[in-house]
Amino acid sequence: ETEEGNKYIVTLVDYFTNQGFSDFLEKLPEESTICFLANPRLACYVIEGFQSRVNFKLWIAIKRKKKMLRLDALPDDHIALLVFTRYKGSLRHNNTQIAYTYCPACKKTTKDYGGKKHIYSPYGTLMSDIWRDITYDNDAAPRAILDRLKDLFGLEPYRLDYQDWVVWEGLSLPVRKIMPAHYGIICFSKGRPIEIANHEKKARWEIPQDFMNLKQWYCVRASCIKKRNAAKITDRQPIGNLWWNIHRLKHNSKRVDHPCQLPPSLMKRLIHTFTKEGDLVLDPFNGAGTTTLTSEMLGRKFIGIELSAKYHAIAEQRHLDLQEGRDPFAKNGTTPKAKNSRVARLQKQKYEVPKKTLQIEVKEIAIKLGRRPNREDIIRLSKYPVRYFDEYFIDWGEVCSAVGDKGMNENFSQSVSNRPEDQQIELSFG
Repeated sequence: ETEEGNKYIVTLVDYFTNQGFSDFLEKLPEESTICFLANPRLACYVIEGFQSRVNFKLWIAIKRKKKMLRLDALPDDHIALLVFTRYKGSLRHNNTQIAYTYCPACKKTTKDYGGKKHIYSPYGTLMSDIWRDITYDNDAAPRAILDRLKDLFGLEPYRLDYQDWVVWEGLSLPVRKIMPAHYGIICFSKGRPIEIANHEKKARWEIPQDFMNLKQWYCVRASCIKKRNAAKITDRQPIGNLWWNIHRLKHNSKRVDHPCQLPPSLMKRLIHTFTKEGDLVLDPFNGAGTTTLTSEMLGRKFIGIELSAKYHAIAEQRHLDLQEGRDPFAKNGTTPKAKNSRVARLQKQKYEVPKKTLQIEVKEIAIKLGRRPNREDIIRLSKYPVRYFDEYFIDWGEVCSAVGDKGMNENFSQSVSNRPEDQQIELSFG
């Protein structure tokens, strides 16, 4: 950070707040969308300057072609694309899918779709608000970004000093056509920030995955990892400020009775990166104790504050488990009652027929009928009792989720193009 750079930001903030710029925005059509490309630090000021005049919609993180090395900070992995609109309500855009990516080692899709391949589109996956399939080159015009936008669309400073905007690619429950994966972690320091951990030389972790990113597109299938390790393939790299190999807690057996648990690997990486052994970590919203537990595991002092007596008791018990040699993040064999999504939780049961088999049969019935089958059609045409469909699925939408143009192949094909312009598919509004 230089004095000249700080003067530039102050000048930019003044520009956003002056009457001339307000007049410019007022002249834009009501249906206008405004996009602003900036580094993460500058992007924060842009949002502050814009938000009283236009409606902030998205912060899209785009991977840089080359990392920007910075003094006393994580390497800058991404550029911010801010999206604003003059109109209120949901962002209007074309439904856009991104082609699947493939693991360089096993040639299967980077994401393991497991037994659900039959319900996904063969063309690609819905776009998220993190773009890693195209990159931003600081030395060239952002043509790939402009091309995507063409397809997609037919503060006063705190006393704390901005340090970084870390992006965690933590895909959550899809609620829109651009899937929400961007989990922003805003980092500030009071005074000069501490030296960022040197992950190549000074990292002292038991599990390397916790402080290194997988290289682009490598998958996390156990079989593929085993083969890569045997072949001594270097599939990891030091972290920057775009983290894509930490996943949300997907299995109830690893959850306690709290609706919003963050994965311990995320908190380990944050605490290891921004603190040193013996430092004090404060979480004023400690919940079930993930922050304080990982702090204790990493040799940090900690204070956790929690309003709920129930969650505080859970955290205390987990700390006791840790001190007695038990893993507080291990599978616990229970089903939590708390939920953070609207989707109902099915009761644990033994399936006499796999759900995949039932969904594929429904797809075959739909092909015969030329339409999506209803419950009466299943009673009449299925070789399985209708109670399977009533008891195994959350709703009829899940029963019919394989109907239509669904079914993808996770294996790499030579016909698949790696060119960014070929990895994007525009769909019409439905």
